[in-house]
Amino acid sequence: MAWQDATPVGDVYLWLAAAEERELRAHLPDVPLITHLEVVEGRRNRRVGTRLIRHAERYLWLAGFKQVALGVALDNEAARRLYARLGYAEWPHGQLATTEVLFHADGTRELRPELCRIMTRRLDLD
Repeated sequence: MAWQDATPVGDVYLWLAAAEERELRAHLPDVPLITHLEVVEGRRNRRVGTRLIRHAERYLWLAGFKQVALGVALDNEAARRLYARLGYAEWPHGQLATTEVLFHADGTRELRPELCRIMTRRLDLD
């Protein structure tokens, strides 16, 4: 979580279990995933997302992981630019059909099919 005073302004989630998608398990076995990064409106483009990603990467590196992966929706060019700036590269296996989970204010979840580009980064924080 990222906080400003006592107000949460962003969050990042890590998936440490085996990936749900067969293609990820085949090409990136035992590689953790960043499955969610969100910064609230009004705090974007102020390095909050960068700090969250770097914190997650450091956590993974200290836990012994050597690589991290994530999926970016094809229409989310701002996120793709952020990850590219942070050293993530698109994997060579093409786009991947995944499932987006939307969390609603009433606590319900909605699952939607989503086509993503997969991006990876070596964790070389030495």
